[in-house]
Amino acid sequence: MTRIGITGASGFLGSALVEHLAARDGIEILALTRTLSLAGARPRAGVEWHEGDLASPYDAAAFLSELDCVVHLAHKGSPLTSGHDLPSDASSNLVAMLTLLQAIRDRGGLCHVVYASSGGALYADTRDGEAASESSPINPTSSYAIQKLAGEQYLRLGAEEGWLTATALRIGNAYGTVLPADRLQGFLGVAVARLAAGEPLRLFGDTSNVRDYVHTIDVCAAFQFALQPSSTFDILNIGSGRGTSIDELVDLLADVTGHSPAIHRVPATTASDRLPRRVVLDASKARSILGWKPTVELRDGIERLWRSATR
Repeated sequence: MTRIGITGASGFLGSALVEHLAARDGIEILALTRTLSLAGARPRAGVEWHEGDLASPYDAAAFLSELDCVVHLAHKGSPLTSGHDLPSDASSNLVAMLTLLQAIRDRGGLCHVVYASSGGALYADTRDGEAASESSPINPTSSYAIQKLAGEQYLRLGAEEGWLTATALRIGNAYGTVLPADRLQGFLGVAVARLAAGEPLRLFGDTSNVRDYVHTIDVCAAFQFALQPSSTFDILNIGSGRGTSIDELVDLLADVTGHSPAIHRVPATTASDRLPRRVVLDASKARSILGWKPTVELRDGIERLWRSATR
């Protein structure tokens, strides 16, 4: 039986991954959340929920006890909000991650870490018809992106020093769950919630910006495949390889739902203006190393979201 720890287990990706892995044989899950009341999870076999703060060395050490692998998802904030309070942002995210890594090093033995990095925020703009590979130029333009990059580098350091192995997944724009209507990250999940409630869609800044959208079904499969290290340290893109603009998403949402949404345009800010204009991911390395490939087409994924919101 493999014991897997998941940080940020009550969040958007964490909730989906707990459900995904709990359905697999041979896996026990220790699910960590800052507040158990936020977990919203029904008791189920193979999942043990714990409340703790990764910024606490005691909580981090207790969480790590007897784990074979840690999936690190916990992260507060988004590219648009991460620059509002830089010290607080770094304390909540980067310092908390370093406390976790310190606990891994102090524990001794070898631990494998699968890290949720960013494919949409790290890379420089990709040109039309091209996709970013793991060796493409990076250009982190937000505190969020800088911390994700720093997290990767600390994992590389730990792997070189021999006290962990790590796989960093640079994930595209993940979607697949209906999200709170006032949330600032996760456009598709928020847009479907607002459409179902008859509220206007909020469009921030330049709606011609292009991103790579990948369903949580496929993201969870990538995490599952990465639970066993393929090398001491690796970085893998997880995306569809196809780019879609916000304008195109709005048209697709209208077509799928049969509703022509009202639009509320939010003026661009300095933070939104600094985001990459076009990022599409080349995930051929993940296909080669993990045997992973995306399976959910964007239209099908939006149809699933709409059914979930309106059932």
